[in-house]
Amino acid sequence: VKSVRLLSRCLAHLGHVDEAREIIADGIAAHPDDPWFLMAAARVELAAGNLGAARRHLRGAVALTPRDSRQILAYAYGIEGELHLASDRPTDARDSFQRALRMDPSRHTIRIQLAETLAEMGQLDAALREYRRVQERSGGYARLDVRIRALEREMAGAATGHEILDEQPSEEENKRGSEESDS
Repeated sequence: VKSVRLLSRCLAHLGHVDEAREIIADGIAAHPDDPWFLMAAARVELAAGNLGAARRHLRGAVALTPRDSRQILAYAYGIEGELHLASDRPTDARDSFQRALRMDPSRHTIRIQLAETLAEMGQLDAALREYRRVQERSGGYARLDVRIRALEREMAGAATGHEILDEQPSEEENKRGSEESDS
């Protein structure tokens, strides 16, 4: 069952949305009370850019989910966060990711999504804390080392007041640069 959901998600991300929808429709027909297939359908529609359909599938999945099923609800809140990001609502996305992590703190991919959202919102300290939590709890995501170092450099630049990429060179600096390149 899990491999079918993963296959549908991969197909959707590769642009094979119709094939992904067929696989999910077969899964829903075979397992109508399984919220995981509806969440997979939500992800397929999200990948296709059909946010309304994604929301409907997500609501259906939550309706089938027992209230004590923290793992499933955490996953649903994670998808909700992605829907908010797709709708350009980062504050709502942050809130959904945080809700997901309260349900299941072990969801590293959701914590990474939260960190990325916080960084985009300019909350660099909070983003860095979340990235470090993933590293501490997961035994290390090597690719996060690069992101953490970049965030630390960005924070160090902001602390010194040097906005390197945002500043335009003065006329004098431009003139000096062209004289140096002529020699």
